[in-house]
Amino acid sequence: MCITCDWSKVLSSSNSFPIARRRLLGQVGAFTATAVVAPPEEALARAPGRQPRTPPAAKDSGKADWLFLNGTIHTINPAQLSAQAVAVRGTKIVDVGDASGAADWRGPKTRVVDLQGRMLMPGFIDSHNHLASMGVTKLGVSIRSLVGKDKILDAINEWIATQPPDAPLRGHGWSANVSFGADSPRRREWLDEVTGDRPMYLWNEEAQQLWFNTAAMKAAGVSARTPNPDPGKQCYARDADHTPTGLAVEGAASLPMCVALGMLSTLLRLLTEWMPIGFLTEYADYSSGTVISRIG
Repeated sequence: MCITCDWSKVLSSSNSFPIARRRLLGQVGAFTATAVVAPPEEALARAPGRQPRTPPAAKDSGKADWLFLNGTIHTINPAQLSAQAVAVRGTKIVDVGDASGAADWRGPKTRVVDLQGRMLMPGFIDSHNHLASMGVTKLGVSIRSLVGKDKILDAINEWIATQPPDAPLRGHGWSANVSFGADSPRRREWLDEVTGDRPMYLWNEEAQQLWFNTAAMKAAGVSARTPNPDPGKQCYARDADHTPTGLAVEGAASLPMCVALGMLSTLLRLLTEWMPIGFLTEYADYSSGTVISRIG
């Protein structure tokens, strides 16, 4: 099961996790508004299933909005490997041809891009990626290879002592079958011993289970009355009174605590830093349900 893809279950329900859902939608809204690396008038940020915003076409009927000239244009088309000009109207390429033919597409509102000998080629689109989202599951203290409740809590306590008072407390690396031995299952009260009233969560090494403390549960608005997003598959371990014990199984159950500790803000930063470095023209991070496009 893909943990990050299943986070969408939280967004699809108006009843599940109302506090965390509002907080998540607000962060996604900020993500969509700001996580664009192209100039605002050309950039698109959209969620899967929604139609992209189409830039207004040139007022002159039949003319292009954009013309790309004077460069090496690779088409990746076996029947026409190269071209001298590309004309674009709205979000569609309307002509790939020679420079003389490009003149027919030019109007008073057409923007002409002089490539100055540089290369132009079709965009690389990554339609399903978790690079940044999986990155945020590896932030904070690593307890990988530690075995035993006391050793793990000591390591977490030492790490917390190095963190600023307002820093988010996160971690990763525990194994459901190895880390805690006879002390399994994990309890939120164990984390409470070293975190106090500061929220904290730790992903397991596969990022498919989340161990969280009482403060994180309260910050996320999760309680005995919180329904399981997908009973038996994406759910909480619970005490007899239905209060979560501190273990969330799979992504949709884990998401409220992650949102409460600002995980999507970190995801936004990673994406806006990573996207300009590569050569992708479109990137879909399915944890946030956001597609980032850059045009031009």
